[in-house]
Amino acid sequence: MGLSGRVPNHQRFIANRLLIWSVRSSTARMGNQDLGDIHHLPEQARLGDLCIPQRGIFAVGRAFFEPLDLARHALTTSTSSG
Repeated sequence: MGLSGRVPNHQRFIANRLLIWSVRSSTARMGNQDLGDIHHLPEQARLGDLCIPQRGIFAVGRAFFEPLDLARHALTTSTSSG
């Protein structure tokens, strides 16, 4: 499975998975706060063109990005939707 597209600053990327596992259970904490059980997100998360998986997946792979070109790529991106 190969993935390709553009990240939020408009750079092209290619990502190739080498190994992938399904996560059945997990725990997470941030400081003293329990972040709860894993579950589907209420809204689809995206990184540019890439839809982040809605289920727990652990993957090892390689990613390649085109070189940053300040004439074509933004240094910052907006987090507002619309």
